[in-house]
Amino acid sequence: MNRNQFENILDFAIEREWEAVRFYHRMLHDAPTIALMEAIREIELMERQHVEILEQFRKTGLTAKTIPEVENLQIGEYLVPSAENQNYREMLVTAMQREDLSYKLYKTLAEGSRDRSVANLFEKLAVEEIKHKNYFERLYDTEVLREN
Repeated sequence: MNRNQFENILDFAIEREWEAVRFYHRMLHDAPTIALMEAIREIELMERQHVEILEQFRKTGLTAKTIPEVENLQIGEYLVPSAENQNYREMLVTAMQREDLSYKLYKTLAEGSRDRSVANLFEKLAVEEIKHKNYFERLYDTEVLREN
């Protein structure tokens, strides 16, 4: 992968994080309890931090050595359908999908990184995304499956 391709991937990842921020902000309004609102707000703030981490990396850490060696990232595999006009249950499903796809993207970038610090950065982001996915899976289990 060349520098331009990697910068495009960073742009994609940053936009995905901003989409997550907007999605979780909308999701706050449908959360059935204050505790869930606070938890979703916490995840929204973490997604904002991901934007900051990626922007900072772009400004200070992007060198020829830090560009991961990934032949074909297959970016289409990381796209999430629009989440407009969803009910709370559907939003939980979308949240799980979003977090899983973000995890896979960062994991692929970590595995392709030649620079250990860059691999660690993407691995850290991957771990946070899988934790978010697990959180939404637990919510789905307690809020949706147990009600049915």
